[in-house]
Amino acid sequence: MQALVRVQARVRARRVRLALKSQTDQQKLQQHLANEARVREIEVRTDNFF
Repeated sequence: MQALVRVQARVRARRVRLALKSQTDQQKLQQHLANEARVREIEVRTDNFF
């Protein structure tokens, strides 16, 4: 029975880790896309300046 409890705890811990990793990856992607949008905006402004 104790072995079952340990396995269940490992499964829960793995699910939490995967959820946190997914959340972190999503935040990184959003930040990357925001940075790319800023770069494009600066490029457009620079192109229009000259």
